Amino acid sequence: LRGEFAYTLGKYVAINPLKSWSNQDMAQKTDTFDYCLGFDRSIFTDWFISGQIIQNVVVNAPGGMVKGLSLRERRALNTFFTLVVQKLFYNDQMTIQSLIAYGTEGEWWISPMFKWETTQNTSVSLGAQIFEGNPYDTLGQFDRNDLIFTRIRYSF
Repeated sequence: LRGEFAYTLGKYVAINPLKSWSNQDMAQKTDTFDYCLGFDRSIFTDWFISGQIIQNVVVNAPGGMVKGLSLRERRALNTFFTLVVQKLFYNDQMTIQSLIAYGTEGEWWISPMFKWETTQNTSVSLGAQIFEGNPYDTLGQFDRNDLIFTRIRYSF
């Protein structure tokens, strides 16, 4: 089990000026608490699993918080879950893995990849990154940027 956290004093959050009755600026200072808890586990000899929960909490959240210029409402609690599953085979020369991230506002990202270590110094990879969600959300902003990639790596 692993984790990390941060408490930030006086971080600016965006405020919807159309819902502000105090003629304040479009941002307000407040404290935030961010943390991540995760685990890494090898199963059998050739499977690896890693998971995380990541949360951002706005302490004493002001009313009318929004996500930047979108004016889309922002929650005081933002949560993401991630999962990595990896399988080694062929004497650990080939790897299949997938990273999956899910945000509780309905956004997600999946990144499957196949890697083959052709020699001790060379590897070839084929993968993809697929995003889904609202264009104003953390992961959803990449929705129109799905991609397929190849990589050749030589180490010396």
